[in-house]
Amino acid sequence: MEQRFEGITGQNALKELLCRSMDSGRISHAYIFEGDAGMGKKTLAFSFARHLVCEHKTACRLCRHCKLSMSGNHPDIISLTPDEGKQAVSVDNIRSLYETVMVKPFSADKKVIIIHGCEKMGAPAQNALLKMLEEPPSYVVFLLLTTNSSYFLDTVLSRSIKLSLQPYTDEEIRAVLSANGFQSAADAVISCADGNVGKALSLVSNDTFLSLRDDVIALFSLFFKNKSDLFEITSYFEKNKESAGAILDILLSFARELVFLHLGGDSNVNDFDGRDFLDRTTLKGSMAFMNNIIEYKKMLLSNANYSLLVNAFVFSSREVLGW
Repeated sequence: MEQRFEGITGQNALKELLCRSMDSGRISHAYIFEGDAGMGKKTLAFSFARHLVCEHKTACRLCRHCKLSMSGNHPDIISLTPDEGKQAVSVDNIRSLYETVMVKPFSADKKVIIIHGCEKMGAPAQNALLKMLEEPPSYVVFLLLTTNSSYFLDTVLSRSIKLSLQPYTDEEIRAVLSANGFQSAADAVISCADGNVGKALSLVSNDTFLSLRDDVIALFSLFFKNKSDLFEITSYFEKNKESAGAILDILLSFARELVFLHLGGDSNVNDFDGRDFLDRTTLKGSMAFMNNIIEYKKMLLSNANYSLLVNAFVFSSREVLGW
């Protein structure tokens, strides 16, 4: 595997599985790549596609197939995305694939069809796809990219191999950040990235993130002061509505740090010393605070009234922390 999937950090279990499939010649006709935005499912899927069309099945970068695929012009790697202005691949888009699928590869052994945003694909489009999955030509491989495989019909799932991308380790994210020239801010970003390398790259490229993090460290301490400070906390959220998601992400990293410390771990969040708050919190309260943040992060994505949501979050957080 060390000579394959070059340049792709992490996801070793999935890479090993795909290598075994290629080595044995048992390539499935359909794979589902599942992972949140930023987890690298597109990168992994395109790398797999390049391996499948390579003359040596190693993405050698030297054969004519590799040169074509690296330039994005290989005729046997087809990428299907929603039409301009549309959110999902339509049933007409899928039906238009049929003739393409039925034509043998132009030059490679395999013809790879990569379909993006499958979590938004409706039942009619999935049923049209199913007709091709039921009796696919031996040379066709479908790579279905999605953030949530539960949106697939059971009949599509049963005819595919699901590959769920796993969270990246701190070391893997640090390596990616370092390779992109972001060594200095790595620790601060990793604690808020939730194991998502794309999110880490987005945060470290955000000029306001580190200053926002400094503000939230000060905000965190307010949760443990007088009730009069609740107004200051809610006011901060109101003034920074556009950054509410990032604020909650940073608070979540601090809450996880407290839980970790209560369980006997060492501090691992840069610029935030959770030990200063250990005597004012309990393991139970810290876990409740962490879960409260996660719950309100979900609610933030809904159409709930923002001011009411902020007030509810602040008061409920103070309550679960026991202050």
